Amino acid sequence: MANVDSQVNVRLEPNEDSDRVGYLYSDCGGYIVEYTDEWTKIQSGNIVGWVNNDYLSFGDEAMAKADELGCKD
Repeated sequence: MANVDSQVNVRLEPNEDSDRVGYLYSDCGGYIVEYTDEWTKIQSGNIVGWVNNDYLSFGDEAMAKADELGCKD
């Protein structure tokens, strides 16, 4: 689940210099494809790419936000 005010870049590779493939908007989520200590590869809609973990919520925090928004899958 995105933990940002507006949007966060989704990158082709797990680094800030990589091309942007899309955005993950505030209060939107996706499926974890791969997780590392610093970056997570997500799939959200038709976008697949990497997001820096600083801009994501995980676990109970993400589930609580999804419940609050009524969008838990």
